Amino acid sequence: MKESKTDSGMLHNFYESLNQSYRTGDVQGIEKFLMDYEECLLESKRNRGMLVTVYNEQGSFYRQTGRYHHSIEAFRKAQDEIVFSLGTTCTEYAALVNNMAGTYRLAGRHDEAIRLFQDAVRIYREAGEEGSYACANVHKNLSLAYQETGKTEPAVSHLRLALDLVKDTEDHKQESVVIYSNLTALYHKAGSTLKAIQCMDQALQNFERYCGIKNAYYGASLNSLGGFLCGLGEYSRAIEVYKKAADYTLTCFGPNADCISSYQNMYWAYMHIGERTNAVQALTASAEVCLKLFGPEHEHTITIQNELMRITGREYSEY
Repeated sequence: MKESKTDSGMLHNFYESLNQSYRTGDVQGIEKFLMDYEECLLESKRNRGMLVTVYNEQGSFYRQTGRYHHSIEAFRKAQDEIVFSLGTTCTEYAALVNNMAGTYRLAGRHDEAIRLFQDAVRIYREAGEEGSYACANVHKNLSLAYQETGKTEPAVSHLRLALDLVKDTEDHKQESVVIYSNLTALYHKAGSTLKAIQCMDQALQNFERYCGIKNAYYGASLNSLGGFLCGLGEYSRAIEVYKKAADYTLTCFGPNADCISSYQNMYWAYMHIGERTNAVQALTASAEVCLKLFGPEHEHTITIQNELMRITGREYSEY
C-alpha cells in the first residue's frame, strides 16, 4: 500500500495563503484559490497527500457556504485519494468519513449521515483509536444527528460516550462544560429531571474550574442552563447563571450575540420575581450591546428599545 506524504513547508504555505483568503471575506476568491491549487497539483502529478488536504478544505468551504452537493463531491475526491494511497482502515479515512457525514447531516440527509458516522466510529475502533479525541467528536456528531431526528435515547448514549473520552483527554477536559449542558437539555426533554439537574450542577462546577479558558460555546451553554433553571422556577439561581454567562462573554470575546441573550434572559427572570429596577438595568445593558453591534436602525435594536419604553415610559435616549 502506497504511503501518502505531504511536505510540511508546502502545507504551511498553503494554510497561510488560505487563511489570508478567509480573512478577506471574499467567497469567490477563496473558491478560486482552492480550485487553482487543485489544478496545479493535478498538473504536477505529485504530492497526492497535499491533494487530499485541498479536497478536504474544498469540502469544508462548500459546506460552510451551504453548497452541500459540491461539498460531497470534494469529499468524494478526497476519499478516492485516501483509498488509493492508504486504504479504508486508517484514521485518515475515518476523519474523511466523519467530514462527509457532517455535510449529509447539514443537508438534512440524516440516515446517510448516521450510517457514515457509525462507519467512522467502527474504523477508529478497528484502528485502535476508539479512545481518541477524534472519535469523541464523531460521537458528538452522532448525538446531534440523533437529536435532529427526535431520537433522544441514542443521542444521550453517544454524548455520554463523548463525555467519557473528553474527561480523560487533558487538552480537552474543558469541553465537558458544553457536553454536560447539552446532556441537561436532553435529559430534560426525556423527562429525566433528576439526571438533568445532576448534569447541570456538573456543568456549572466544571465552568468554575475552566472559566479561565476561552471557549466560544460557553456563553450559549450557560444561557441554556439558565433557561432550564427558569423552567424549574428557580429564577434567582438562573439570574446568577446569566450573569456568569454575560461576564464570561464580555471578558473573553467582548460584546456579541450571546451577551445580548444573557442580558435579555436576565431581564425576563428579574421580571418574573418582580425586581423591576434590576430588570430595566439588564435590558438596558442588552440595548447597549445591541446598539454597538448592529446600530440604531437594526430590527433587534429597535425591538429592545421599544420594550424598554413600554416598561419605563421613557425613550432609550433619555437614559
